[in-house]
Amino acid sequence: MTRYIFLSFFALVAVLLISMASIQSYQMEPPYFLRFDQITFQHSAEIDIEVVSTFPPTEEQLKVFEEDYLAIWAHLNYIHYTNDLKPGKDRFTERFYENLAESYTEPIKGAVERNDISHEVFVQNWSRDGLACHVIDSAAVLNYKLPSGDSLQTQAIIAMALYFQGDNWRLDAMKIIEEKPLKP
Repeated sequence: MTRYIFLSFFALVAVLLISMASIQSYQMEPPYFLRFDQITFQHSAEIDIEVVSTFPPTEEQLKVFEEDYLAIWAHLNYIHYTNDLKPGKDRFTERFYENLAESYTEPIKGAVERNDISHEVFVQNWSRDGLACHVIDSAAVLNYKLPSGDSLQTQAIIAMALYFQGDNWRLDAMKIIEEKPLKP
């Protein structure tokens, strides 16, 4: 009798698992490391990184950080121009992305295009596990193309908090401390 109870229990579990597997639909989105990022590919800027943290990153970590930092800026510039958040969802933490989604409701072609030209990054804090850091971009040179055809260059001091999640660094917080126009 006990054997029949166990057999019926295992049969019920097997039927349940098979039915759940057949109901589940699979999205065939390639993993992050296999996707081609057109926005980052078209972006170029100079970057100088200086580490002043108590726990410095390794050369390999610093190289990955540099590539991801420039990719974050490429996506920030893209959002500034188009209001389209979707392509950059892997470059921001969930909290930062949700805050952006409240302000940027739908993709619209912007009137002012922004490009970053150069960065002087000071890594202030680097976590022991290499998964979080705070940086100050002390001389971010930004170029704005205005609707009139003129361009304006500014120099900004920007503080950022970044986390390494998944396969890349993601922006979690950003504060523009000061931004002033450069004299022509």
